[in-house]
Amino acid sequence: MATQKPLLVFGTLPIYGHTMPLRAIAKSLIQQGYEVTFMCGSHFKTEIESIGAKFVPYQGKADFSEVTAWADAPPQPSDPRGPPLFDFIHKWFMAGYTVQNFNTLQSVLEEVEREQKGREVVTLHDQSWWGTLPGPLGAPGLKAVGDVGIGIVPVISTGEDVPPFGLSMKPDASGKSTEKFESLTRNVYWGDYLPTQQEWVKHLKELGVKDCKEDTHVFDLQYSLPDRFLQMCVPSIEWPRVDLPKNFSFAGGLPKGHRDPFPELPEWWGDITDGKNRIVAVSQGTLDIDDYNKVIIPTLEGLKDLPNVIVVAGLGKKGATLPKDYVVPSNARVGGFVPFDELFPLADVFVTNGGYGGLNHALSHGMPMVISGVATDKPENAARAEWAGVAINLDVEVPTSEAVREAVEKVLGNPEYKQKAEAIQREMDSYDPMGAVVQAIDEVVAEARAKKTSA
Repeated sequence: MATQKPLLVFGTLPIYGHTMPLRAIAKSLIQQGYEVTFMCGSHFKTEIESIGAKFVPYQGKADFSEVTAWADAPPQPSDPRGPPLFDFIHKWFMAGYTVQNFNTLQSVLEEVEREQKGREVVTLHDQSWWGTLPGPLGAPGLKAVGDVGIGIVPVISTGEDVPPFGLSMKPDASGKSTEKFESLTRNVYWGDYLPTQQEWVKHLKELGVKDCKEDTHVFDLQYSLPDRFLQMCVPSIEWPRVDLPKNFSFAGGLPKGHRDPFPELPEWWGDITDGKNRIVAVSQGTLDIDDYNKVIIPTLEGLKDLPNVIVVAGLGKKGATLPKDYVVPSNARVGGFVPFDELFPLADVFVTNGGYGGLNHALSHGMPMVISGVATDKPENAARAEWAGVAINLDVEVPTSEAVREAVEKVLGNPEYKQKAEAIQREMDSYDPMGAVVQAIDEVVAEARAKKTSA
């Protein structure tokens, strides 16, 4: 008699850039015969149920969206760059909802226990969703047989020979900079990021955790507590580290073609497929789309008279448009939501504000970048891409059109950017991301069964 596959329970931060990568993984696992329950914000109910997963909304105020999140939080720091905003986001939206997220998971596990007593459950979650972490710290309640963390932002944990996250610094070229970064790391994690740690510990105590590991920052625990942790990138786009936890491994990034098929290509698509022009793609992602003057319009303006170049702008949301008073250049093609899976194989350069998903998506197609973004993790992504030799980092929130043009021309004119991007593409192609996920699930289940047998 065949052994039943474990029930997979997903949890993720309920914003697009975190939910959709985990949805893609869940979709693939469902196609492989797994049953999936997916916890998320209510506004993703349709997207989650469309892949065949059971949807469960978060409890209380943890059921937020990009639009509603800020209503219950105090005013955010005015400077979008650096540790203050990063700490603010993690304190209020990650640590702050620990209890609600843990309780949502408990409600799922309790239902499984009632209706499928003895059914094995494995949890999978992005690194920014901490609802599983109180369990291994001793929070009373039911526990899954295994937990798999999924890294969809750069590694933010402390480490020897790497700079603290949030300062956009690069490792020392010598590879030996422990003394250089030791005090700086201590000041950032136990100074700038202390409010997040305090909020986290407060909620652990609410949940009845007796040993909160207060001397270990939650930014480290999110990597060390899961039974397995899969970072969805390749080593070449992450700082070299000598002290990653044993449960950590690279998985190479999400597989190509994991996004839903695009129902209909824009009417101008033929303009970019005839091979007569070089194609520059530009996007501000799916979150930072309140003002297209940040990256998209400077790019359109900077490249509007560049010979034999067509600029394709994806506005990040279906139905979105540029300001009515903006005159779109003749060499620009604009769409609310442009299908990157179809666009990137045609494009030569990607101008982006530096989101992690877009960066890895571009590299999976061997495409170099021009990056201009300073909020949240974007400067860290840009620093890594620049360090890897696959991008020019403009390091501003709003670049001038002249700066964009100069950077694009430099990338187009220097084949090393393309060569290094293609090298990372080959590295990514050598990985089997979904194979790594399935292997992690199999391993944690096997370990749990062995432990049960020996008890």
